Amino acid sequence: MISSRTYAAQRRPILLALLLRLAAAVPVLVGMVIAVFFIAHILPGDPFAHYVSPTLPAAVAEQARRAFGLDQPLGMQFLTWVRHVLVWDFGVSYTTHQSVLSMISQALPVSLILGSSAFIVQVFLALTMALVSVHRPGGRLDRLLSAGGMVLYATPSYFFGILLLAVFSFWLGILPSGHWQSVDASALPPLVLFWDRAVHLVLPVAAIAIPRAAAFARYLRSSLLRTLERPFILAARSQGLSERSVIWNHALPNALMSAISLGGLELGTLLTGTLVTETLFAFPGMGRLTVAAVLSRDYPLLVGCTIVSGCLVIVANSIADVLHAALDPRVRTE
Repeated sequence: MISSRTYAAQRRPILLALLLRLAAAVPVLVGMVIAVFFIAHILPGDPFAHYVSPTLPAAVAEQARRAFGLDQPLGMQFLTWVRHVLVWDFGVSYTTHQSVLSMISQALPVSLILGSSAFIVQVFLALTMALVSVHRPGGRLDRLLSAGGMVLYATPSYFFGILLLAVFSFWLGILPSGHWQSVDASALPPLVLFWDRAVHLVLPVAAIAIPRAAAFARYLRSSLLRTLERPFILAARSQGLSERSVIWNHALPNALMSAISLGGLELGTLLTGTLVTETLFAFPGMGRLTVAAVLSRDYPLLVGCTIVSGCLVIVANSIADVLHAALDPRVRTE
């Protein structure tokens, strides 16, 4: 039995590795934020162009620019923005005049729920497809799953989402066409509200998870086939173990080791919001918020979304790398 002191000693290098990973990612995040800030300001377009109309003088737009400090040199704007960010103030949105942090805090939970749900479904589908394929490699079912997976992976996400909408929402009418919840959701009891949101999640989750699961399944299949050719699998089979036991208890855990890093990358991108899917299904998440910021040249909101998204991707990838090292002794020794 492992004592508490021994367990703490084993856990300490893992936590240290995680902190080192996060510290090494800080310069990457800073560089990304600086690049986004300057590129967003250099690109053509005026965030206050909607103030200019035949009925409003151009001085109104100029007054708005001065109010938000856009009349200053770009370097001075950046230094002012950095001073505010250091005290956790991302500024005010040009379009809604709301705090950027409050807008992100409303959108982030939606993307987290959508992304985590899609990731769980993706992993489940990928594992199922990979296990079915390796049961009889090169068989009819394996070839069918491989061909279908390639078609799904090559299908653009917006086209697959539109196809799901056309079939299940407009033709059959059994699932809602979009939005995070019903219009009267605020008046619903908690359990009914949970069911209402779950129903609204079905199509967006399917649009995200199914094409990604097809690609993830091909990776898992290749990893499983390579693992099944290793000597310890031959030793397990020589002991008289069933093929089911060999795959589930010996091959699959080892094959999943190499898939952890890929899974961390997938999870990080999903948690930050999927631009196309959230826009297509009118989900008020980070992806849709970022698209709105880009289209309206809303610099504070765009940079705020970039910082939060970058932090989530870095944390997810760092956790995946450390988890891989914790589970695989070969990585720990490198």
